[in-house]
Amino acid sequence: MPWDENGNGKVFKVLSLDSHVMVYGDRGIAGLKNTIVEGRHAMEFKHMATLGVISTYAVNGDDKIHGFVDQNYDWNIVTGEGIKNLGYRDFLSAMTGTIVVSYEANEGRFYISNGLKCYVFNGVGMYATNQCVSSIGQYKNILVGFVKDNADTKIRIETTAFDLGYQDNKTIESIETGLVYDTVANEVVYGKLAVRYDYKGDFTTLALTQLNDRGILTQKITGREFKLFLQGDYEAGATFRLNGVKVKTKFSDKRNTRGRINVS
Repeated sequence: MPWDENGNGKVFKVLSLDSHVMVYGDRGIAGLKNTIVEGRHAMEFKHMATLGVISTYAVNGDDKIHGFVDQNYDWNIVTGEGIKNLGYRDFLSAMTGTIVVSYEANEGRFYISNGLKCYVFNGVGMYATNQCVSSIGQYKNILVGFVKDNADTKIRIETTAFDLGYQDNKTIESIETGLVYDTVANEVVYGKLAVRYDYKGDFTTLALTQLNDRGILTQKITGREFKLFLQGDYEAGATFRLNGVKVKTKFSDKRNTRGRINVS
């Protein structure tokens, strides 16, 4: 493929997508479409990206959607509308060795694994699983595949940093979680907060505290930015569902506040 001036671009994988044939290589991505030139069949070439995929196995999909890890370790989705970069570089760049992308069309899930870690992209977001998948599919309506379990079976949720739309210091009184986790073993869920006082500092993390029966975490802490962590033991067959989070906050520091709050 003509990824460079000498036409020496390496092709990793060729996949169909709608009426196109997608060509994924080491230095670029192209779409080919059947056309007629002077009464003869030919392939129309469309150069879609100058950045290629990271390896042969790091792209997969069906004739409606593809997903791949590019050479910057970003996660990308390809549809008939083009290529969309979704990021997740901080997570995928920590994966060493060969990255394998598998796709399960019935559930619409991409599995991204190196045999030690595995992330699942479900069309809405990405999460980690302890089952490292190298191939997956449906057989008689049963999800089957080649899977290698790692030792990390904890359920973990970590939010991005949030400041509640207010950059001065404020105090979190408690966290209310719309959490549902009905297990046979009556597993408990723990939570903790991390806080940062200025933009130059690091986050300071508190110790894990058990949520009460109403899913409330009580940790009083004052700062500029926060992160929330939730953690629990995994039980097969039980559904862990987080419907929402409410933060009860006390605003006391208004040194830098001018005008109304939360007005854009």
